[in-house]
Amino acid sequence: MRPFALIILLVLPTIASAQQPGYRMVADFFRSLKDAVEQTDTTDLKRLVYPFKDEIEDMQAAMIENMLNGNPNQRGDGAFSMAALDTLIAHHLSAIKPIHRDLYTQLATDRIFGTVISRYKQKRVWIMDLRNVHIILLEKRGKLQLFFWENLNNLLHPSAT
Repeated sequence: MRPFALIILLVLPTIASAQQPGYRMVADFFRSLKDAVEQTDTTDLKRLVYPFKDEIEDMQAAMIENMLNGNPNQRGDGAFSMAALDTLIAHHLSAIKPIHRDLYTQLATDRIFGTVISRYKQKRVWIMDLRNVHIILLEKRGKLQLFFWENLNNLLHPSAT
């Protein structure tokens, strides 16, 4: 294969993902989130994480606490480590897309998440479902907020399902 053709084949997927509608907004959001965690800026983190309380706990406070005390071995809701966030930013932002209609309908009627998600139009809810990592972002006026994530540390383990 000619070197030029090989370069095109290697670069084209990157160019295509960068052109995905909303890719820049998603990338900017996660870079801002990373900066806020690194600087332990709780004011910025409160702006970047949706203020949500379920029946049991203040989800925003719990997520921020997990971010500030990152643990690469943690699994489940709110699991976080800086290494996992770096992996997300470097390799997986293109997996974050507007939610599919069927999943939106399901989540908008969910007993816990539905009260919030149903307030947003389908095209303003962004998700990622990769390696059992689930992320929900909400878009308002061109800005994203993290609503939920789980198993973010699975991104550190390529064999995780």
